Amino acid sequence: MFVIAVLLLLVGGIKSIDDNGKVKGTGLIATVGNAYSDAIDKFKNHYDDATAIKSGPNGEPLVSTIESQVGKYADIDGDGTVDGIIFADLLFGGSGIWNDYDVTVSWANTHGTYVIPTIDKKDSKTYYVSQKKYNNKLGGTADVLTPIGVGDSRFHIMSLSNLSGTYDWYNAAYGKMNDYETATSREFGKGKDNTATMINKWEAKAYGEQNACTDHKDIWGQIKAQANNGWFVPSRQELAAFAGQLGITKSNYSSKGLSRLYWSSSQFNENRIYRLNLGDGAMNYNYVNDNLYVRLATSF
Repeated sequence: MFVIAVLLLLVGGIKSIDDNGKVKGTGLIATVGNAYSDAIDKFKNHYDDATAIKSGPNGEPLVSTIESQVGKYADIDGDGTVDGIIFADLLFGGSGIWNDYDVTVSWANTHGTYVIPTIDKKDSKTYYVSQKKYNNKLGGTADVLTPIGVGDSRFHIMSLSNLSGTYDWYNAAYGKMNDYETATSREFGKGKDNTATMINKWEAKAYGEQNACTDHKDIWGQIKAQANNGWFVPSRQELAAFAGQLGITKSNYSSKGLSRLYWSSSQFNENRIYRLNLGDGAMNYNYVNDNLYVRLATSF
């Protein structure tokens, strides 16, 4: 009986362990278990605080996580070169319609619609301000941000310059893209996948011969090096978000150093591809054998 009484005293009324690792119940074991759990929590919190990134490598301030950084510039690898301008901050996401053509025209609204997804703050990389007051005509004067540590990419950026010259999308593909509904996506965040898909198709001659035009090269054979470094031709929604989030219009695009027409990586039908028409102020489409400008994007 004495042994049973001691066991009952130790075990008490243990019922379960909650999501925070606390023992629900009464008795000595429950008390000791919870004290041990508290000690582990204190150690973990102290360790997390001690290892948390508090500044850049030279004491630079960290980037706010409670304010959108759209419109700031990016140095994606910390080499001192400014690589692009931020047009989407995934801690905040967002949605909109870029239509500087005519808001009463339904197709312009449909093609200009975009939805930017979100990521959780705890999963995001940390960033610091690597340069102050950088100036470029695309975005004016703003800070430059650089990543530090590991995590999910928080930002989408657009390059500060076009690829040299103009390019056909895939000249020989006219009338041959019967899989256009599944081969590429129009959604935000899919430009990188689209680009990889189209480089593979171009290399396999899936839609016909490469560089069928003697005057203009196809995009996909010209950007493989950049694609290997994470750059891509933006999707329809990514181009719409770029123009919408940065306030680009048909009246100011030229002063920002932008060209009139840009290819997306999103197919419209078996003959045509979505493109950004800054001159008209709308997302629309061109034939695959037209030649337009290309500006690459990436995430970091």
